[in-house]
Amino acid sequence: MLSDPDQHRLFDGSGMVRSSRSGTSSLELGSKFGMNMKLGPIPYRMNNTVVEFEHDRLIAWALSVDPQLGALVAALAMVAGVNIIRSSSPLPDDVSLGILCVGFLALAVVLMSARGGFGDLNRFLFGSITGVDQQGIIRSAIFAVVTIVFATVGYRAMIMSTFDPAQAKIAGFSPRAVHFALLVMTALTVVNSFETVGSLLVFAFLIAPPTTASLLVKSVPRIIGLSIVLGVLAAIIGLLISYHHRTAAGATMALVSVMLFFLGLVSYNIRIRAISA
Repeated sequence: MLSDPDQHRLFDGSGMVRSSRSGTSSLELGSKFGMNMKLGPIPYRMNNTVVEFEHDRLIAWALSVDPQLGALVAALAMVAGVNIIRSSSPLPDDVSLGILCVGFLALAVVLMSARGGFGDLNRFLFGSITGVDQQGIIRSAIFAVVTIVFATVGYRAMIMSTFDPAQAKIAGFSPRAVHFALLVMTALTVVNSFETVGSLLVFAFLIAPPTTASLLVKSVPRIIGLSIVLGVLAAIIGLLISYHHRTAAGATMALVSVMLFFLGLVSYNIRIRAISA
């Protein structure tokens, strides 16, 4: 029944599905099909693509619109919001970023749960690294190259603007512009990780590896390098644990990154006690 779009309206509990526009009665992996929908008095159409399929066992489809485009728009809106709050209040960036993150996340959950999309909601919050296709891998590689180039070219400007804005101005840099560029790159990083670990768990990778690295080394280049190593290590270990113990891949990777932080914290305290002794 699920593989036949014409039958979807028979088991739809929301009353929103009206009819199929697919012209096919048997779906398979990669099949595209359209549905006529109606929300109250408002009719609309949805185009879907089958992303997972096992005959008589499993079928899953997703909107034929890349959700990362919407995530990018939301991330850029958040960057603009942070700058507005920063310029109109004495609140630090981390406070405004936290407030906006909670607000955007709450809005997304409300909108998705209101239309009964709990399956999509689970993927939105926790990601699906096993569902990433070749196109997603290529896109992630491009994002990674852009980030590396940005960090390399703008390294001096970011360091000076962060630790000594006055000296940065003397050197010809604009701390405000550097700050905005850094927020944009952070937003791109979040969007790039959206499909892999979801919007909720991405912050574990955004915070845990550099925090752990800062406990173990002191210079900024070493912190950056060690953060990359810790992030890769958390991803590999998390995937191995997920594969052998059938746990959620994204959550397992995020949990490993947090566990590495606590190991780093223990190592830091042991080193401090050894130095003080």
